[in-house]
Amino acid sequence: MNLAFMGHGAASPSTRIEFHDFKLDDRLFLEKFFKAGGGRLCEYSFAVQYCWQSYNKSVWAILNDTLVIRFETGGQFRFTCPVGFGDSRRAVDSCLEWLASAGSPPAIDYVPDSPGCSRVPDGLAALPDPDNNDYIYLRTDLAELPGKRFAHKRNHISALSRDHQWRVVRLNADDRRHELLDYVHKWALDRADDAGDRDLQLELDAVRRAIEFAVPLGLEVFGLDVDGALAGMAICDRTHSDMATVHFEKADAAVRGAYQAICSGVASLMPPDVVYMNREQDMGVEGLRKTKSSWHPVLIEKCRILRPAVDGAGVAGHDAGAIDADV
Repeated sequence: MNLAFMGHGAASPSTRIEFHDFKLDDRLFLEKFFKAGGGRLCEYSFAVQYCWQSYNKSVWAILNDTLVIRFETGGQFRFTCPVGFGDSRRAVDSCLEWLASAGSPPAIDYVPDSPGCSRVPDGLAALPDPDNNDYIYLRTDLAELPGKRFAHKRNHISALSRDHQWRVVRLNADDRRHELLDYVHKWALDRADDAGDRDLQLELDAVRRAIEFAVPLGLEVFGLDVDGALAGMAICDRTHSDMATVHFEKADAAVRGAYQAICSGVASLMPPDVVYMNREQDMGVEGLRKTKSSWHPVLIEKCRILRPAVDGAGVAGHDAGAIDADV
């Protein structure tokens, strides 16, 4: 979809947008907007928004036949990039006017950089947001681990094979629900420095939602069985015709090769028409950045943020004016 972001207009307290919570019954209606957008950032997924809504306090609205998502961060409101079929320029104007009337700064987050922002509107800059870039891999690379660059991954899996009997399998989330919920609860306990760790509790809530509602959300659940016990799990979503996105992946850190086995095993079980695997962003965590880079992504799906420009700063190599972004 082509977006043309124009001037954001004056603040208007009368700007009214009818917001809705994400509910399971909304899935089929909203997914057509996500698919029409065409972008590959993981935020443009109904399952992501539904599972993480407690964390992001996200709600949705339809403006000019486009879907917009409002969320909260740092005590302020933000909007994602509009996706859908209608007038995206008017939708963006309405979002920025609503933010001004609510006392939040003008900001549009998760603006896909692919194929790129050609021009930036006066007063706003499209700034890189590397913490929210998505790492995308060839499925065959993850499944086959070819060549010297994957030798370290193969060595970990070889150690797992030497010491244990293991396999990665698709799971029926309804049949294995209690086992999966017990596993992620134990996973969280093993990582909790503080029982009141809010971020960990909210992540646990998101994983629980994905497990409990995997079937109505259209999610696939995979398990790593090691010596007859669950030692890892992954939850994936067919977000595009040629791509699956791994929304959650957990494994026993004490079992050498567990993370490598669940990652490679899930890719092996995907159908051949899945060309790409999106393993989402690193959120600015250096350890995650190193780990995701070590799997050799075929591309980085870059993310940008629209923010007020400082001294006319914008995106290097881009013109001032309007933004044209095919999302």
